[in-house]
Amino acid sequence: MLNKDLISKFSDGVRVILVTNRKGNEKFFISRHRQEFEQKVKEEYEKLQSGFRIYSNVNKRNLEKAIRLFKEQQLKADYIEQLRKPFYTRIERYFISALSSPSSRDEKQFIIDIDDLSIENEIKNLMSMNNIKSIFEYGTITGKHIVVEPFNVKLIPLSDKVHVLKDGMLLIGFK
Repeated sequence: MLNKDLISKFSDGVRVILVTNRKGNEKFFISRHRQEFEQKVKEEYEKLQSGFRIYSNVNKRNLEKAIRLFKEQQLKADYIEQLRKPFYTRIERYFISALSSPSSRDEKQFIIDIDDLSIENEIKNLMSMNNIKSIFEYGTITGKHIVVEPFNVKLIPLSDKVHVLKDGMLLIGFK
């Protein structure tokens, strides 16, 4: 399933796209604008095998902040011999990491990740009582994601059934 409503709402700006399965097989892509995002997601979804998922950042990324962080990591690797070879042999991975870092986000939205739908109404009541504004919500494989404006995370009691992701990944599609 490919979530086209989610794609139309969260595909603009610089974003990291992750294609992965539970076994740790991963591919990363960077999109710079909506058309590139939509094209890459479409291409990857057509090739997607059973058990794989496509994720993307909830928040747009700030390329300048990511470049600065990447250069700091690069400089550190240049002066610490044990880091040099791993850094330069996996340089793309380091840039993806810098771009995915919370310090490189260009906006601030949270995801309330509900893994047990039996508590959905309770969470929505807490959101209403605490004026937590919902931006978008959608079903996941095992529950629901609610994209919200930033709030004091202490207002939502966390458990193994609900998590607040301050710079999380959206489930764009899966097979």
